[in-house]
Amino acid sequence: MTIRKKQNLRLALSGGLLLLILFMTVFAPWLAPCDPTEIDMTNRLAAPGPGHLLGTDALGRDVLSRVIYGGRASLLLAVIATSCSMALGLMIGLAAGYCGGIVDGIITAISNIFQGLPGTIMMIALVGILGSNTGSIVLALVLTSWVGFSRLVRGEVMQVKQELYIEGTRCLGAGHWRIILRHILPNIRSNCIILFTTRVGRVVLSVAGLSYLGLGIQPPTPDWGEMISGSARRYFRSAPHLLWAPGICIILLTLSINQLGDALRDRLDVKQDAVKEL
Repeated sequence: MTIRKKQNLRLALSGGLLLLILFMTVFAPWLAPCDPTEIDMTNRLAAPGPGHLLGTDALGRDVLSRVIYGGRASLLLAVIATSCSMALGLMIGLAAGYCGGIVDGIITAISNIFQGLPGTIMMIALVGILGSNTGSIVLALVLTSWVGFSRLVRGEVMQVKQELYIEGTRCLGAGHWRIILRHILPNIRSNCIILFTTRVGRVVLSVAGLSYLGLGIQPPTPDWGEMISGSARRYFRSAPHLLWAPGICIILLTLSINQLGDALRDRLDVKQDAVKEL
């Protein structure tokens, strides 16, 4: 099998798995067999069977329905937080790379400060101080992940603006915004897309980790991380289905996103070190 065929196969498999998960979460109201928040204490901790294909949790709620609904909040938060991080990092990186000089020095110093802080601890501290709500979770995720986008954009912009065609365009009278929008941004678009896909997978794990610690999405809203931290952690010996059902979903989602990012990087022929952790 040629390299191109392997790349196409990996892209198809990862993209297909991701589309399947997205389809499941988007059409959850029609796919879920039961109400994910309906409590039935007479049928608590039931094993997987015909009535409940993945069993029930400690409150008698259908695990399959909660798994189907559980990806909604995690994916939405991940996409929103990563989009905000990319937008912030893109603006800051463009300013640092294009302006250079003292502007670049100040932005680099600030980036070094944020990069030196432990991301996970900072995220937990921010959510703990601001409260467990959607706004504080997104803010914490953005503040701990914008540096990667900023450093990537800065490096790419500094490289592109030294090209001869940029200087020629400037000599022809093109303004700064025209150079940035028409010539610089299209040349760094591929690396930004690839970093976005890989970062979404990391953010999904971060959201699940916050939910596991009780700082993420709060019950009764179904969430894979909250499902693991709730009944699964207390009853995993007697009811292991409570643990592996949401756990497998988290693994498949992050794996499909990361593999999709790797496949896009290979397909677009972008250097490996362009999307490494900064």
